[in-house]
Amino acid sequence: MKSVQCLFNKYTFSEVIHFAVESHVDNSIKNLDGFVRTNVFGTFNLLDVAKNYWTESPNVFKANFKNSRFHYISIDEVYSTLGDEKLFTEDTSEATNSPYSASKSSLDFIVRGYFHTYSMNAITTNCFHNYGPKKHDKKLISTIIRKAISGEKSLIYSARKNARNGLYVLDHSKGVS
Repeated sequence: MKSVQCLFNKYTFSEVIHFAVESHVDNSIKNLDGFVRTNVFGTFNLLDVAKNYWTESPNVFKANFKNSRFHYISIDEVYSTLGDEKLFTEDTSEATNSPYSASKSSLDFIVRGYFHTYSMNAITTNCFHNYGPKKHDKKLISTIIRKAISGEKSLIYSARKNARNGLYVLDHSKGVS
């Protein structure tokens, strides 16, 4: 937490866009403790430092930080899997099915709690799977491209059973900035 406070002191952040969390579902099954530490406690620390840096006291913001914003980027997996309609809406309830999505879902509620309790401009958006440059080699799109370039065959599952929407990471970044 002290290193995050030092960064706020050095750079006087007035906005935070928080993408960074552990993201490999298989790794969360093997090492849930690491996911909880990184996703839940890491995000809590960042959120709490921002709140303390931007406010004089609960619900009273410092003059230079009245328009500060904490934007947390969550995932669509907190809503479970796509149903027959192949979409989620604002009315879809969270229904996590893995330790990874559960860690992300808990953050949705923590960020919401800061908004309601401290009047903090803290928002959560839930995005689709991001893909693009520097994507981990084990992820689906990276694997398919790598195999196509090398002439290897790829096994692609039925879109009906394993539907997943994607969002190009640079488009996503531009959209939230």
